[in-house]
This record gives sequence, C-alpha cells and structure tokens, in this order.
Amino acid sequence: MRRVLSGKREHKVFLLAACVAFACCLCLGACAVQQSELSTTGDAPMASETDAGTAILSPHAWKDQYPNQYASYIDAGYETYDDRQPDAHGKVNTFFSATHFSNMTPETGCMRCHTSEFSSLVKEHGDGLFAMDFTDFRRQVTVGVTCYSCHGNNPGELTPANTWVIDAAKRGGIETDEKNLVCAQCHALPDWGTIMDNPDPSSWSMLQFGLDADAYWEHYEASGNENPIVPAEEMEFNSFVGSIMEKAGATCVDCHMPKAQSDDGTMYSVHIFKGPDCNEELYENCLGCHTDSTVEQRKAAVEEVKADYETRRAPAQAAVDELASAIERAGNSVDASKVEQATVLLNKATFYLNYGSDWGSGIHNMGNPNNVDCFEDAIAFAEEGTALLA
Repeated sequence: MRRVLSGKREHKVFLLAACVAFACCLCLGACAVQQSELSTTGDAPMASETDAGTAILSPHAWKDQYPNQYASYIDAGYETYDDRQPDAHGKVNTFFSATHFSNMTPETGCMRCHTSEFSSLVKEHGDGLFAMDFTDFRRQVTVGVTCYSCHGNNPGELTPANTWVIDAAKRGGIETDEKNLVCAQCHALPDWGTIMDNPDPSSWSMLQFGLDADAYWEHYEASGNENPIVPAEEMEFNSFVGSIMEKAGATCVDCHMPKAQSDDGTMYSVHIFKGPDCNEELYENCLGCHTDSTVEQRKAAVEEVKADYETRRAPAQAAVDELASAIERAGNSVDASKVEQATVLLNKATFYLNYGSDWGSGIHNMGNPNNVDCFEDAIAFAEEGTALLA
C-alpha cells in the first residue's frame, strides 16, 4: 500500500487500512450461468441465497462452462488465502483462517468487499449483524467474492451485486458506464463511519455526494469525522471518473483485463485484474484508441505520466510531513489551542493529499478536475498549520 499518511496518523488507521487493503482487486467476475445450467461434474459448488432468493454460487460452478476465465481467476490467487499462499488476494478465507483480523468485529464493514452475501446478511440480521461476535458473524458467511459480485447470474454482463452503489451514484449525479460501477463496489470511497453505525446500505457509499473533494470533506466535518480514512486503493473509481481516459470511453475492464485466445481459438477476457506494469499484454488493449503508437511508446507515455504525478504529489506529502513533525515538536512549548488547530489542519491536509492520490500513480486520474487541485489544497492547509506553530 502506498504510504500517504504521515506521522502518528498512520498508527490511528493501521488496523482498518490493513483490512481494506485486501479489497484492492475486487472485480472478480468469472462468467456466471443460470443455476439450471450447472455442471454436475467436478467440485460441488457452495450456494447461498441473496435477499432476492437468487443462488450465489462458488466459482467452481462455472469451471466447465468457462474454463479459460476460471483458470485465469484461479491463477490470480483469488480463490483462497492461507499462510502457504502469501501473495494471494485474501477474500473470505482470510477471515475463516483466523490468520488475520481474528479480533475484529463486523462493524468494520470489511465483509462488504469480501463476500457476495453481505447485503443479504445485513437484511437478514439487521442491527444484530453489527452487534454479533465476529466469530459468530463469519460463520454466517458461506461464500467469498464470487462471479455473482460482478455478473449476477447473467454470463457476459456486468452488474454490481451491491446495488446501493448504483443508487448512490445516481444521487450524486455521477454518469459513467455501469461497467465501472461494478468495480466501484469496492474501489470507490465508502463512508466508513456509516458502515460501522448504520445497517442501511443506501448510506454506505460516499458517491451519494458526487466526486468533489470539498463535498466529501464537508460531509465528514458535518458528521464529526475530522480524521477520515481515505486509502488510495479505495479511491480508484473516484480518481478515474472524469479523467481523460474515462471521458474517451475507456472502462476499468479495458485496461485491467487483457484479451486472450485459447488453444481452440476461443477469445476470452483474462480474469487477473492487474495493470500493464504487472502484465505487459495489457498494453495491447491500448490499441483500441491509440492506434498509431507502439508498445514501447505506450510504456514511455505511462512512465512520463507517473513521473509528472510524483513531481506534483511530492511537495504535498512533504508539507504534510512537515506539519506532522511540527506538531510532535511542539509538545508543551506551544499553546494547546494552537496545537489543536494545527492538528485539525493536519487532518484536513492529509485528506486532500489522499483524495488527490492515485493507486495507479497518476494513470487513473489524468486530467480529472475532481483531483487536480487537491495537492495544492493539501499544501495550503499544511502550511497554514505549520505557520500557526512557528
């Protein structure tokens, strides 16, 4: 995880940030089929019920109908997590194994991204789910992140299982391809405080306030949250929507799922959900728009964007770090009220730094008007706090 918090603030959010870090590659989506089409061979699929009574099935259910998608999904490590697979993307098995977060409670909302069942569990248990002992809670979960999270039971279609994301985007006036909302289920900033306190899913997504950083801060401030958690991997949708690439019609899938041809000549989407830095085959996807460029030229363009991003971000990080250090140095030598004011400014500066940051080092938020001034705002708030303590 990119370190975008400084000083003592890292310690305040470490546990929760660790939880959400596992959500950074949610958009799993090996294609699904209707329950009547299930294969009777191979491993028996696990099944659960959504609040609409629709079966949520294990990815094993689709391995015979969609072997290529299934194989790439397994190769990516999304199926399981244990100590023997340190590089796997832990989903629900992270919690079952008791290797991580064994003392955490459901109030963290982590399961919203770690199981396709979360909505139905909230509906079934209501407030009781959030008050439940964590060990008891995880026993209620029978599936991890399945094909259903991205496809429902319609092969080849992209539909968010967490429909509150769609509702929130509409309330926030956000217009984008619904394919992107599939990824927004876990890669758009949630309102963590509300998830912890309110079992109503319609209140969980910050997308209900649009995409403007000022609107987000005003909401946090009004709700008494002066130290909001803004992990970069939970900001990719916020970074991307409104960017040059999104306005040109690109979707998350276009850049994170390469096309491949199987031995029998069938074309399929590889379910690995990595970026071009991790899989150079993805540079071929750029040909859909960048028809006159070579792979090497595309690589050079990406590196140029990253370098520019780091150049713009570094002064903001430095200003935030300086204010954090000034607060630590102040001790009892500075009036307590000034230290308190400076701490509020540190929280605000850190929020704008984080909101402007991009897990893709500037690739997602190129030309995004919602992010362009965030680093300058972070610098201004940080310098104001530092001057207050001088």
